[in-house]
Amino acid sequence: MATDPTRQGDDVLLREAAEWFELVHRDDARTEDLARWQAWLSGSDERRHAFRSVEDLWHTAGQIPRSQPVSRRIPHPRWAAAVAVVTLLGMLWAWSQWGPFGSHDLSVVATRPGEHRELSLPDGSRLMVGGRSEIKVQYTPAARYLVIENGEAYFNVQHDPSRPFVVRAGSATITAVGTAFNVHNVQGRVVVTVVEGSVEVASVVPITMQGSATPRVEPVLPRPTRLKAGQEMVYGDRLAEVRLADVGEATSWQAGRLEYLREPLKYVVPDVQRYTTRQIVIADEEVGAMRYAGTVFEGEVDDWLKSLEHSFDIEVVYVNDQTVLLRHRQAGKGASGQ
Repeated sequence: MATDPTRQGDDVLLREAAEWFELVHRDDARTEDLARWQAWLSGSDERRHAFRSVEDLWHTAGQIPRSQPVSRRIPHPRWAAAVAVVTLLGMLWAWSQWGPFGSHDLSVVATRPGEHRELSLPDGSRLMVGGRSEIKVQYTPAARYLVIENGEAYFNVQHDPSRPFVVRAGSATITAVGTAFNVHNVQGRVVVTVVEGSVEVASVVPITMQGSATPRVEPVLPRPTRLKAGQEMVYGDRLAEVRLADVGEATSWQAGRLEYLREPLKYVVPDVQRYTTRQIVIADEEVGAMRYAGTVFEGEVDDWLKSLEHSFDIEVVYVNDQTVLLRHRQAGKGASGQ
């Protein structure tokens, strides 16, 4: 059987990435080692993707406990480092052959604007998917892995300590055992709300450097964080924030309502966008910064848009049948709705 040269090239990159991963996470990593790694990493997008694949696989497979830093898990002695590389290369070979968990079975759940879908997963866990969402699901005997590409989903997870239940959303993974939690991922901003049990959230963004003389750039989540029922985490471009959650507000979408408590319109509008075929455009930053408190009922988005003119200095302009513009109302100009 002929060997695919593209596949061979991918395998070489994965092996190189595994060796760099082991080197830069040693306790005794030198500045020159980190500089050489950074030079290798910046050589191509393919190298960066390979390194990220190595880190994702290492974290997800549970080789590094999320309760402690990576560098303290891989010891200094060369024999231990060699074992770590051999183990990781074996995992990478399986990954390159069969995917992250040794299976070609990958399901994609995609919903239309305003559509909700409830599913029973292979292990008996339940998944509720919100409007305009895309979820990827991959199960094997070893692990349960899901990715929220965009949108919102509620998970009710069956307890199975031998098979990690890992959800990736944005730049972090959410790991649960027997838990109920909600994940909202819209335009790069992720909100994880725990309803029952607990989850652990950990960054999957590679640690990078801007130069050999500069310190490492910390990921968006500087350390793994355990969230308990009644807590939520918000993360995105900035460092994560942990806060008390209004569970009813976070899960109200399942009952056909979107509830907000003084949320900036720049976050509200993209969320409401998932429940209408109209394109809602915020014309300026001032409108995006206005904070909204209230309820948007699915199927009544047009009524909600009209109500904005009475609550804020906002002019709602219907550009055409499919596009609505929200812009700051000029002084002295009354609400027109048109």
